[in-house]
Amino acid sequence: ESLLPSLPLPSSASVLDVGCGVGTYVRLLGGLGHRAVGLDYSQASLERALASDPGRKGSYLTGEAYALPFPGESFHLVVSIGVLQVLESPERALNEMVRVLKPGGFLVTEMLNNRSAATRLQRNLDLVIEKSRAVIKEAAEIFWASLIIFKKVGRDRVAVIGRQDDFGVRG
Repeated sequence: ESLLPSLPLPSSASVLDVGCGVGTYVRLLGGLGHRAVGLDYSQASLERALASDPGRKGSYLTGEAYALPFPGESFHLVVSIGVLQVLESPERALNEMVRVLKPGGFLVTEMLNNRSAATRLQRNLDLVIEKSRAVIKEAAEIFWASLIIFKKVGRDRVAVIGRQDDFGVRG
């Protein structure tokens, strides 16, 4: 939670939380003045998110990480906390997150089961965005990292700009 407010985002940035659950990050980012959208496949989670957000700091919708219902380059920030490790094809979801990210935008992901998610990403590198292969490979090899911060540096290219483990941010 302390990392997200420190990212150099424009005021009223458009932000997307993929797999928002009960909307914790939507409320945090919306409370900072950003246009926050939470997306989750679970209607029950979205109902809890709405109940937890009486001031409507964000908007919420049902959707899948594999086919985000937004045009390309729509968001300054995409957050996905604790989602990749439960997906059958995390690389497909990453591709979608990069697609909707504006140039220079940030993608913040967290993997709760790092070794498992990193192993799956490594095994499936051939399906990840071709131009970002080395960067995603680097991220997949960082099995100790629970939080990986990417910045979009080209149409289909991202770069790792930081990692956070139990000892703080490395980058």
